[in-house]
Amino acid sequence: MTRFAFLLLISIALSSQAVANNWNNKSSSKANEPSFSKFIYGEEIGKPGCFHHRDVPEDTAKRYAEFLSYEDAKKVVGFDWMDDHSKNSTSLNVTHENISKPSRHLFALSQTAAATSEDALIQKAIQLAVELAETETLLNTPSLNELKGSQCYDGNGNTKAYCAFHVVQFAAQFAGNYYVSLSFLLPYMTDNQKEIVISYSESLFEKFVRPINQSLQKNSEQFSQMANMSLAVLYYAYITEDQKLAQKTFNKTFSNIDAVFLEDGYILGSSFRGVRGFWYHTYGTNGAMAVVHIANAWGVNIPQNIFAKVKKSSELINLGIADIDKFHERKSPTGKQKNASYNPADARFHVHQLAIAIDQLSQVTVGVDLNVEADKVYMQKRRSEYPNDWTIGFNPQCVGS
Repeated sequence: MTRFAFLLLISIALSSQAVANNWNNKSSSKANEPSFSKFIYGEEIGKPGCFHHRDVPEDTAKRYAEFLSYEDAKKVVGFDWMDDHSKNSTSLNVTHENISKPSRHLFALSQTAAATSEDALIQKAIQLAVELAETETLLNTPSLNELKGSQCYDGNGNTKAYCAFHVVQFAAQFAGNYYVSLSFLLPYMTDNQKEIVISYSESLFEKFVRPINQSLQKNSEQFSQMANMSLAVLYYAYITEDQKLAQKTFNKTFSNIDAVFLEDGYILGSSFRGVRGFWYHTYGTNGAMAVVHIANAWGVNIPQNIFAKVKKSSELINLGIADIDKFHERKSPTGKQKNASYNPADARFHVHQLAIAIDQLSQVTVGVDLNVEADKVYMQKRRSEYPNDWTIGFNPQCVGS
């Protein structure tokens, strides 16, 4: 055995023991008040270029951020998301690239600026963050109250039906991603700049994030992107230094996970969504693992049963990769879902491509090694979704071990 291989085995063993100890030590049924980490997802921000699908030199990462990421990120300034969604999306398929791609590149730009401490890059990122705020980007999107009465899938499985709920849900997701990028830049902003971006953040929070989060947690029928938008609430709490809001949100989110994650790891409303059940299962599990990671980073107690359920859901991903038919043998305890397609033409039998580093996140949070290399479709698709995981707001490749 080589020295490198020996050290690698020791590292893996110590990492697994740390995960186990973390679980065993966190048995409280209630979350304690968090202690915010230096960066939003931990004590380390990650090296420049950590968001790439392969290792790149720092100079390459800086050029990527300064030019490509900046140009892509600024495309969302003043964008009309409501108009775009009404023309291009259905209940089954949401065309969100015009807001998600710029958000992902804003992360790359802001993370690189803070990781390098390069003033010119920092000022460029700040300028864009402030411009998004001053143009009130996406705030012309209707609120959840304004769109009441419209049912996704027409309430009866119509995959081509318009889904107004998605308009607000994805606006809230945009907000959550903005908060993460903003967190890197706030230490470098003037008081006036901070006032502008925090005011904008609050408007996004009150119009989209809070209502969507409350709606999804109240219904307890699924576990969708950003952990039913709990991650967006937590990120807002971080940038506004509101520890009480974070503590309250963790408690509600743990209760939400307990309600929808079954003992065997399947997720109500996600794992059973017809021919895309496995795809949505990985989507939901990815969000739950992100909650566990943020809780760990902020020193928050995680109930043992919550950790166990999330770990079991992660283990089920390997089952789906190895044998998709076996994964789908489990019948929904609530019967056939109406927010799903059962048409084989609509099938997604792979890990969700937006969860670009779900394998890294699984290792770090629950100690489960995912065999994603065996999922050839996922491995191919995820490369086009970098530089950030828009469904959780950060790239797990940047969080360290």
